[in-house]
Amino acid sequence: MKWLTVVFILLTAGGFVAITQAPAHAACPVDVGFVEQTATCYSTGAELRTYMTSTEGAAYAYRLNQLCADEGDATGACDSPRACTVAGGVGTLYSVSRRPVGSPGAQFEAFAVVCLTAGEEDGFDVITWRRVWSVMRQLDWPQADLLVQPVGGRTLVNFETNVFTSTTEPSIQRVALLGQNVEIRATPSSYTWHWSDGSKPGQTDDPGAAHVDGTPHRVFHVYSDAGVRVRPSVDVTYRGEFRVEGEGSPWRPIPETLTVAGDPVVLEVVAARVQLVG
Repeated sequence: MKWLTVVFILLTAGGFVAITQAPAHAACPVDVGFVEQTATCYSTGAELRTYMTSTEGAAYAYRLNQLCADEGDATGACDSPRACTVAGGVGTLYSVSRRPVGSPGAQFEAFAVVCLTAGEEDGFDVITWRRVWSVMRQLDWPQADLLVQPVGGRTLVNFETNVFTSTTEPSIQRVALLGQNVEIRATPSSYTWHWSDGSKPGQTDDPGAAHVDGTPHRVFHVYSDAGVRVRPSVDVTYRGEFRVEGEGSPWRPIPETLTVAGDPVVLEVVAARVQLVG
């Protein structure tokens, strides 16, 4: 058994009250005070499973939420799950809440802290990033629009053709997963530019920008052959995060990224004509 002090701060009408999860077995003493209640250890997955299947434990429905090792940034994102170690290996700490099975309208109440290894998570119907990732891949996310300057579907040979996209903001979709409402946030993190002239695609973190006189182009391409018609496009790669609604949980990262291919635009490469005037 590993030992750990875990304190959770909840905002109530009267101010801040610290409530710490009590583990699901009698081996962990709980010190109850007016201001805070502290549990000094956490359960293993096997111990929690044993309790849940006992006569007493079977009378409750359970909900598990991953704990964060930091307070998150200004957006509420949690990039560091709280790690733990048990006999089965390294795992992640989860808070466990429960409510009576016969009272579906009751609130889930804090009950325990458990350390689950990667192999145990699915057995507890935990909403992990892997579950969310499998759903995220099936959803439709915005394509990146390719904007080209000069406008009008034509550009000059051996000329900096300025390109950019307005697809820069996060998109959020809501799904039902394991009986809970989950928000998935996809934020553009990089772009892959396909030039359609046989050259190697370019990849940037920069979405580019519209042309400003006297300012270098942030993303551009020079076409070397005139009299051709090309179909450039841009793919957007999303970084994913998720959170369970209604639990006040922070945004949690999805380690995998998702790339959405963009539609090509038609662009004619022409040579400049020299004309004497006067």
